[in-house]
Amino acid sequence: MAAHAPAILLFFTSLLMTSYAQTGPTGCTYVDGIYDCDYSSLTSPSDRPLDYSQFSVEPQNIELTVSGFLPYFGDASVFSSGFDTIDEATLNVNSPASLVLKCEQAASIYMQTETFLYMSHVQHVAIQDCNCLYLPASVFEELVSLDYLSFQRGIIDDVEAMTMYDMSIEKLSTSAHKIPRNLGRFEVVYAKFAGKAVPPGFLYNWKNLTSVALVGADIETLTSDTFLYTSKIRYIDVSDNSFTVLPSGMFDNLNSLSEVKVYNIEWSCSCTDNWFVDYATTNNINMYGDFMCSNVEGSSVWKYYNDNCLAAKLCDGTIGIVLLNKCLTLFAMLAFGCGFVALVVFIVCLGLIICMRKQNAQKGARRSKARSRWNKVMDVGVKMKTKKK
Repeated sequence: MAAHAPAILLFFTSLLMTSYAQTGPTGCTYVDGIYDCDYSSLTSPSDRPLDYSQFSVEPQNIELTVSGFLPYFGDASVFSSGFDTIDEATLNVNSPASLVLKCEQAASIYMQTETFLYMSHVQHVAIQDCNCLYLPASVFEELVSLDYLSFQRGIIDDVEAMTMYDMSIEKLSTSAHKIPRNLGRFEVVYAKFAGKAVPPGFLYNWKNLTSVALVGADIETLTSDTFLYTSKIRYIDVSDNSFTVLPSGMFDNLNSLSEVKVYNIEWSCSCTDNWFVDYATTNNINMYGDFMCSNVEGSSVWKYYNDNCLAAKLCDGTIGIVLLNKCLTLFAMLAFGCGFVALVVFIVCLGLIICMRKQNAQKGARRSKARSRWNKVMDVGVKMKTKKK
């Protein structure tokens, strides 16, 4: 071990020197493969936009501290046009090309359509601790395709109807820059929607999306069309929100859906509200959560549905009972009763017939036996008369 100590020390020294030796534009530092840049401090127009040519190594991973307008009011872009020349095939295959926008002290940002100009090589984008005052139409258009997009903490306020237009989220398995694990995931994690609902059409443009999380987003109401056009989605997580019901039809056309997480929900229990119990069972969807009724003490959603709703659903309003997950209607019960009575009568009649035949057979045997004996007596009598003669 002692013999290898100098080599190990040399390795870490060279690694440390390499990290500190890399340079970048004003406000940027390089540590462990990540450029950490403070865009909010670039008050001089000469320092903006971030100049690609001033990065000493390929800026594959950037964390950008931001506040206010993006880009600065009057600027054409946040990043210089040189970023558009990055060759994705030369990037490190062990990690995705990433961009993190982070706000200190819950700063507010006002995003404009040029925010991501020239950044089409990026695969993962995260927005952290920001109060997003405005997301304009097509604000993510320049990113073209992402493997992962996340809003983490903060607030999402004014969202245009076409905010996500012309940008897709999907597993980038065909990208020139191949990464070890593709996600195809969008998430809002403890970033609250100011309107307490998912903005209309928010997810409409992502037909290849496979995973979505809307966790702790302060959602009071979900609409049945929330996932209308995400037909390839497999995983949904809507935990830690304030809604009490899932709207009927919310999972329609999601033929690939296999897992839904809904932890920490105050469920309202009724036969109408708990439609998803039967739907999940029928469509082989695994649902995870607490599933306790807030309006029925001591009852779980599943128990309430099985005890109160299953018969009404299976019998579709007709009089009957549920037996082995099938509806046995009154008519069916009467028919079954009549059939049962007929079967009993048939069995009794069959038994009587068998008994009568057995008795008749026994009487015939006794008569035959008596006749045989009489015949023997007659034969003896005849023989005696013959001898006397």
